[in-house]
Amino acid sequence: MTNPGNTPERADTFTAFSEHYEAYRKRQQEFGAVNRKALFDCLDAAGIETAVVTFDGCGDSGQIEDMAVTPETDNTVLENCMPYISVDWQCATSKTDDCSVKDVIENVCYDLLSEAHGGWENNDGAYGEFTFDVAGRSIALEYNERYTAVENYGHEWTEEGHHGAKLSSCPLLCAEMGRYGRGLPAVAYMVR
Repeated sequence: MTNPGNTPERADTFTAFSEHYEAYRKRQQEFGAVNRKALFDCLDAAGIETAVVTFDGCGDSGQIEDMAVTPETDNTVLENCMPYISVDWQCATSKTDDCSVKDVIENVCYDLLSEAHGGWENNDGAYGEFTFDVAGRSIALEYNERYTAVENYGHEWTEEGHHGAKLSSCPLLCAEMGRYGRGLPAVAYMVR
């Protein structure tokens, strides 16, 4: 019997999707480099040494929380316009828009988060900080991912109410150690 999910049409669709994704990713990386170069040029011309951007996200949404530049300015630098090239997912084509420097910084951060940690905003999410070093023309990401940990304990009681090994947070000596208070033939050790 054949699996109806493994059809030639489905394989062709997957191949087409993979090729489309690869073309999109390449254009995203290509224009990402162009955007970062233009951004560093703009920040350098404005005398900005560093920009620090914090982000936070969970539950399927995330956002830029704060942005600070040094030396501190009156923020008019961040409101200046500059070109930003974005890539459309549907057709993997690019378009150039004039955006504020602040918006370009945010878009660069979102692009890098998507590239390095796609889905960072999902479930328990993540938070962190980007540091733009203008003189070094580099961007450092400090990324902190949240997750839910689960510890599982199994217990079993008998009809009489016995509950397996008795563990205490107090130190026990040899005579008190063991199941149901029976001593163990061992040297006195501290046991939790």
